[in-house]
Amino acid sequence: MSNPEKEFERLEKRFFDEWVERNPLLGTSFGLHKYDDRMPDGRPQKDEDDVRFLRRSLEEFEAVNPKGLSPTRQVDRELAVHTLRLWLFEREELRLGEINPEAPHVVGRALFQILSRHYAPLKERLRSLYKR
Repeated sequence: MSNPEKEFERLEKRFFDEWVERNPLLGTSFGLHKYDDRMPDGRPQKDEDDVRFLRRSLEEFEAVNPKGLSPTRQVDRELAVHTLRLWLFEREELRLGEINPEAPHVVGRALFQILSRHYAPLKERLRSLYKR
């Protein structure tokens, strides 16, 4: 018999891992320094692929029966569903990327994240920036 709590935990982890992989600046902001030398993929195809990923993830989270989850996990499930709906709305309806291009912000954030945090010697952080 399956354990809904464990299945939900696996779903959360899989979503997190893939979303951070798709958004390396987010990984850096979480302190996952394996992403420090990567920039996001700025191609329009990546945005389209993100929408497909978000839609698939939304379907997976919606498919989880909340009755099999603890009250805390029920809240986590609802938060995931509503967050994914918001992100899809922003991308598909508001189309914020067309109104306010992110490229200048992305470059600034990429530099700031590495330079403002003292997790490693400056020389090592500058190497990450050079690769990024």
